[in-house]
Amino acid sequence: MSWERLSGGHWPDFESRQRQWTGFRRHFRQHHGRGEVRVWEIWYQDGRVFTNHGQFGGAMQGTSYVGKVKNKGKVNEITAEQDALAEARRDIRKKWDFEGYDEYAYDPAVRFTKSGNGTADVDHWTNIDRRNQDISIPALLTSLPGSFVLYKPENNLYDQKRLLEKANKGQVVYTLKRDGLAYWAVVDFYGNVQLYSRRSRAWSDTEEPLELPDGTLDYSKVVLWSQRFPHIVEAIHAMSLPKGTMLAGELVAPGKDSYPYVLGLSKGYTPRALEDMTKDGLPLYYWWDIPFFDGQDMVTTQTPRHRWKIIEEYIGASNGYVVPLQFSVFGTPEDAVAHAKSNGIEGWVVVDPDEKYGDRGWNLKGKPDRPKSCAKLKPWFEDDFIAYWDPDNDMGEWGTGRHEKGKKVKLPSGREVIHGGVGSVMLYQYNSAGQLIPICKCATGMDYEFQAQLRQENFPMVVEAQYAERTYISDGEKTNALRLPKFVRVRTDKQPGECINPRL
Repeated sequence: MSWERLSGGHWPDFESRQRQWTGFRRHFRQHHGRGEVRVWEIWYQDGRVFTNHGQFGGAMQGTSYVGKVKNKGKVNEITAEQDALAEARRDIRKKWDFEGYDEYAYDPAVRFTKSGNGTADVDHWTNIDRRNQDISIPALLTSLPGSFVLYKPENNLYDQKRLLEKANKGQVVYTLKRDGLAYWAVVDFYGNVQLYSRRSRAWSDTEEPLELPDGTLDYSKVVLWSQRFPHIVEAIHAMSLPKGTMLAGELVAPGKDSYPYVLGLSKGYTPRALEDMTKDGLPLYYWWDIPFFDGQDMVTTQTPRHRWKIIEEYIGASNGYVVPLQFSVFGTPEDAVAHAKSNGIEGWVVVDPDEKYGDRGWNLKGKPDRPKSCAKLKPWFEDDFIAYWDPDNDMGEWGTGRHEKGKKVKLPSGREVIHGGVGSVMLYQYNSAGQLIPICKCATGMDYEFQAQLRQENFPMVVEAQYAERTYISDGEKTNALRLPKFVRVRTDKQPGECINPRL
């Protein structure tokens, strides 16, 4: 048994498939556009869930597990079969959503020709999601998986020799970096506009769907980002962008950039948040790239200069809540830094406007690639780190003086808390091999009230830190360390696995 097309030729959407699944074999593949194809299968039989996984056309490895009876004798009793199917649905969701596997339906009429040797093999499976192999961009954007990530600029222009050479010759563009929260705006193949966080979630983590006992999700109480910021959705509708289009942008405060203001608006769909938006102004959408346009993959195949022209063409139709990318040209990076310092600008993303990003533009692996042709440039350097605090194991230090554990701290709200004892925290990053590398301790920059409320259970956390310089053992230095590190903020929008530095 497998899925069958609905009337009109469409396949059932993923959530419908989850609800309708009775345990028959389901077949998934992961392409990512690079390397070998991975296969994963799952089915339920005789009280046990079975899985197979491996390379397409190669040997497969199998696992199995059984469910457990829960709430025995109660009205909400869950049988072992129900529990096994619920756990299997969770595994399926993880593969489909967070690892970017597409589901395939069995179709005896389908034939597949292997590339390379010209031989034809009968495959009998057809991709019903079409988010990786034989990609349909409208389908990808309509069922955007949580594993989707867009490129990120390199953290430091001075580490990118080729780009730095072009910058010193005046052959780059300095795009203004805004201090906000990244969001993707999508026009799907129904013409609907949806907003997604940088982690490709259509809702806040605190307002996500509720998982039911059978492993399916209840969406009845979900608050979508598009519901929270309807003025942005209306502005994008006004531009009449074609279906199968994605905008990459930053949600920023009106007037002077204020990250805390935007972060506060993103934390809860509450009367207070709505009141703040009414009183202090609706946030703007700073549109800095168009990764997909009219069903075409632009970020992979077209230059930044070409994509910026599309932004210029459509921005005039917005109602003012979508603002275009701002950029400048300077003779040298030092001129750009001086301009940023004198004008209170956070910094720049330095871009080679004529170099394509290729397969570094986006992926479904959950970790962004960094094209070598764009990099950050700031008056201060910054990066994201994983902060740990376990002073008894040399991960940070106990606080002293007013940071001593057990001291009473009165917060601005009037509430009193007992200080948790956090002094300095230890910063880490992963290297390319996935090893966690210690960098240095950091205490400067943490607000006292924030620091007082920290406890060991809050760690690890992803934080942004500024620094004047840093050293690398790979460059012959004695340590991997930061000079004058300063805590800037907690990055709730990032996962520890994203804090990767290939130079470590």
